[in-house]
Amino acid sequence: MKKQIFVSLLIVAFFNYINGCSVTKTERITPDKYSFNKEIIEEAVLLNLDVIKFDKEGGRYARPLDRVVGKLKNGENRKVLVEQIKEFRISSVEPTKLEDLNNQKIKEILLKNNVLTIFNANGGVYDEKAKIISGTTKAGETVKYSIDKVSEIYLERPETISDLNLSNGTKLTQVILKNSNLLYAFDEEGGRYLTQKKMITGLTPELKYVEIDPDSVLYLNVQRSDVSGSVLATVGLAVLILGGIVLVIAATKQSCPFIYSFDGNKYVFDAEPLGGATTKGLERTEYSKMDYLKKVDNRYKILVRNEVEETQYLDELSLLAIKHDKDKEVIPGLDGTFYQIKNPITPVYAKDEKGLDLKKAVSAHDNLYWQTKLPVDSNLIAQNQRHELIFTFPNPDNKKNAKLIANIGTSLWGSRMIREMLQLYGIYVDNYYEKIDEQGSEYKQMMDFIEKEELYKLKYYTKDGGDWKFQGFINGGGPLISETRIYDLDLSKSKGDSITIKICPPFGYWTVDYLAIQYEDYAPPKIETMVLQTAINQDGTDLKELIRIKDNNYCIMRNVGDYFEATYLGSENNKDQETTYYLKSSGYYELHLDKSSPIQFNTLNKFLTDPGYIIQYSNERYRDWEKLNN
Repeated sequence: MKKQIFVSLLIVAFFNYINGCSVTKTERITPDKYSFNKEIIEEAVLLNLDVIKFDKEGGRYARPLDRVVGKLKNGENRKVLVEQIKEFRISSVEPTKLEDLNNQKIKEILLKNNVLTIFNANGGVYDEKAKIISGTTKAGETVKYSIDKVSEIYLERPETISDLNLSNGTKLTQVILKNSNLLYAFDEEGGRYLTQKKMITGLTPELKYVEIDPDSVLYLNVQRSDVSGSVLATVGLAVLILGGIVLVIAATKQSCPFIYSFDGNKYVFDAEPLGGATTKGLERTEYSKMDYLKKVDNRYKILVRNEVEETQYLDELSLLAIKHDKDKEVIPGLDGTFYQIKNPITPVYAKDEKGLDLKKAVSAHDNLYWQTKLPVDSNLIAQNQRHELIFTFPNPDNKKNAKLIANIGTSLWGSRMIREMLQLYGIYVDNYYEKIDEQGSEYKQMMDFIEKEELYKLKYYTKDGGDWKFQGFINGGGPLISETRIYDLDLSKSKGDSITIKICPPFGYWTVDYLAIQYEDYAPPKIETMVLQTAINQDGTDLKELIRIKDNNYCIMRNVGDYFEATYLGSENNKDQETTYYLKSSGYYELHLDKSSPIQFNTLNKFLTDPGYIIQYSNERYRDWEKLNN
């Protein structure tokens, strides 16, 4: 099974200086913060979970060019792109007859080819004897025109309006084009300034042109390339939502190291473990499937890099070779126990609280997943802070135990809220960390809060008769890559030939990519730990002894751009078995926060005492963030 990848943001060759190889980063992002014309859109996933694919040129999210539309005085219909217009006029001036000039300064003349000449403050003058109008234009050019080439003479200039003050439907009397100085004069109805809604446009693989309203989009899969520096630092404006559209991923994504696998030609973004382990008291061990890792010269190479503003503490980084049957795959549980999986059963029924069919989103590992469309209506979220997702699986033999296979992870905004909540502690944050590290009352209070609100631990239930039975918690992960995990299902009290599972993710915190069930048990796979040969950092230091085993002796990466390249010796492959590689990571990280601000005690206390308030707060913080970045 392929892992869930949240931002289809392809970043090529940002790390050419490592062994002359490039790094490819493949991610996926939600649509709200997309920068105009900077990314190539591979797919648009709509709110109803339909997928619109684009051809190899990709789709574009752009503001259609604004126009001025109207009928000219000569009866001709005219559309002019705003970017072609030099001056917008909202009044008209009557031309002056030649015999009425009386040596007055001429402000403008319109030639018979409809080119307008505007004179400087000294004005133009008419030489009656030579039949010539001459002067210096506003651009500083000296001109002379024979009177027989002049159509109209003006002693005053019309009132103009700045393009910054134009609004949809503004009535215009005349416009002057850039470069050519052509004048378009509209009839009494005037020309109208028309601004158009931003749209996603492009050709499908069948060469059908499509236009998509951004409001109908849940998220985009995009590609973007970069050639140097930190992936997130140099990607700059990268994406999250489609409305105002500029999200720096580094501003939303909060997690531990980015892990890249060497596929024989380049490094490919393959894992981001330890998300949410924001202090030593939350340190944990995770297992990440290395989809792209390939053996080269009997070695495997992995690149580990700090990509966000945090200090990362890695205690162990071991490469595991999982030997399993060729007709099966292997997936771990949270405790690191690996299971062989074969032909798991996907749901026959999957719907949310609005009746939206989710089967196409959750029945396969792909780039299609369910999540909240943010922001949620304030009136709705004041009454209810959760979705309700129901999944039904067949159980024809009335099995009493099963394994739930789930790829469910933390959303990008859910990840961002880790920083938002910790920042509320301000000058007290280090003291708070100490309390969490002691794993005393404050640690218990924090875990109770997270479990009650289901922010990063999501409850899952099975239906037993008319009641819902709590089965356990699904841990968050990601947000850019979410790993598939195995969870136990106790079906001893279930009746009938089907199983119904419920999850109630709070608005904005979770994504769901895949759910399946397996009833059969297979022999456990064999696990071999690869020999760590070297772990060379950016300074040329070998960190091997710091990450070889879990011993509280940490490899510390304090700065964005810190990295090391780990090399593992290859193993012998059994022709009768398949080998899947997982990376075992142990550690934690500390976000770089502003520790000078005062603690927001009232807000923090309300999180604990007012159920659901954190979800409403998160939704409003999203609105604030969206306005700031639009």
